[in-house]
Amino acid sequence: MLRFRMLNVLLPGTMGVVERSGGGPEKVVAVAALSLDEASEISTHAGHAPNFLIFDERGQLREIVPNPFANLHEDIGDKVAALLEARHVRLLIAGDFGSHLADALDERGIAHIRDVGLANIAVSAHRKDLP
Repeated sequence: MLRFRMLNVLLPGTMGVVERSGGGPEKVVAVAALSLDEASEISTHAGHAPNFLIFDERGQLREIVPNPFANLHEDIGDKVAALLEARHVRLLIAGDFGSHLADALDERGIAHIRDVGLANIAVSAHRKDLP
């Protein structure tokens, strides 16, 4: 049986859950990304992206989360959606979404937008769309 170890890469001066100055979690944007920096290319397939870049509502990169489900072939929609929900993600940006992942995101109230290009540019363009 395969086992996955969750590895979180926190950036200096950040916490695992981004909080507003008034209390409570911020609205967070995630980007399905091919590499580990904010200028990463957006992954074509959200569920199979190697990483999720987590940005706060101001567009600042706060956390890099390797996707432990990237190499699975079945039933990843619920797992990826739960991973993002646990990080208070309100919007996911990727090149495309499988129907199971899109349904799982909808069930959790996580908006999803298709985009291509660089992660940081997409976040700047879409953070106004946060629910």
